[in-house]
Amino acid sequence: MKVAVTYDEEEMIFQHFGHTERFKLYDIENGEIVSSEVVDTAGTGHEALAEFLAKRGVQTLIYLPHFLSWVVIAGIWISFLAKTGAVNQIRGLFGLTPIDYMTDKGSIRWVLFFSEGWRSLGWDSIIYFTTILGISPSLYEAADIDGATRFQMVRYIVLPALVTPMVTMFILNLGFFLNAGFDQVLNFTNAAVNSSIEILDTYIYSIGIGQGQYSLATAVGLVKGVFGVMLVLLTHVTSKRLTGTGVW
Repeated sequence: MKVAVTYDEEEMIFQHFGHTERFKLYDIENGEIVSSEVVDTAGTGHEALAEFLAKRGVQTLIYLPHFLSWVVIAGIWISFLAKTGAVNQIRGLFGLTPIDYMTDKGSIRWVLFFSEGWRSLGWDSIIYFTTILGISPSLYEAADIDGATRFQMVRYIVLPALVTPMVTMFILNLGFFLNAGFDQVLNFTNAAVNSSIEILDTYIYSIGIGQGQYSLATAVGLVKGVFGVMLVLLTHVTSKRLTGTGVW
């Protein structure tokens, strides 16, 4: 398997995928880095870089949704899930009645769930993937000599190594729990399902921008921020006491 990492002149990870001028490509076999090379790109921009990586056999498809805006992602999902979209065309082949998923209150939450997973899963997995690569090969060799199965290696070597990044990511993301994906909900919502998927941020947007109640919107936003900080601190303290691991 090949993994591409954005690279800059100071031999560090470059922060913007669409503007990077070079990549460091890693060849990985059996969980170990076999070789690596730094290559220059033929251009910039997400589309040009995706084509550049695809030509080199890099498995980038799962990571690309992260670099798309919710406007683009919503357009893709709405076109697929519309009454005349691909999903309902497949249902029609089996004689099933078409469903307008975007206006069905029973389906829209699942649409939000799977679209968020599709967008974030690949990018978030990079953090855990790099942690797994950092595990010393000697641990696997010792476990193999002791007769450990692959499942036992995962249970006693890999999973303990993932505890720290998992706890850290959980605590950091908990602070954004009350946001609940404002961009996503705003682009997927409509009058038919708004009452089912409205979140605090869309409520603040509607009363502040839509109704001009700026004082109320500011107050609600401030309360939300305070609760977010409290959730992070509470989870950090709880994690420290139970596992000895926290953000700091």
